[in-house]
Amino acid sequence: MKSAHSELVREEGKALGIVAGVLFVVLLVAFYKSGVIVALRMALALLWLFVVPGMLLLLFLREKLQRMERILIGSLLSAGVLGIASYYIGLIGFNVNYHYLVLPLALDGAGIIVFLWHSKKKGGEL
Repeated sequence: MKSAHSELVREEGKALGIVAGVLFVVLLVAFYKSGVIVALRMALALLWLFVVPGMLLLLFLREKLQRMERILIGSLLSAGVLGIASYYIGLIGFNVNYHYLVLPLALDGAGIIVFLWHSKKKGGEL
């Protein structure tokens, strides 16, 4: 089971690396006057806020959806959930300065928990 999880992490990491490279090149072309560091920071911020939580939230649907579909739908889902959660958590009184750290980590944790629960329910297979 451990090797199956490591194989899954390797495959998803490779896909995430490809998405990161493409996103970096697109942002580098779009913001060519700003420089490489600005494009890199923007690409990493978009990956951290939207792509990684979205991939993890929809990881349990990997048999039904292809990887690119999961990345696109997951990014949109993550953007929506982060926006709504940020609004309501701000209303509760949680400082806005920490939303960029806490909310993606919470979505990552939720995605991992749902994936593990779903794989356990299916009999432990990946």
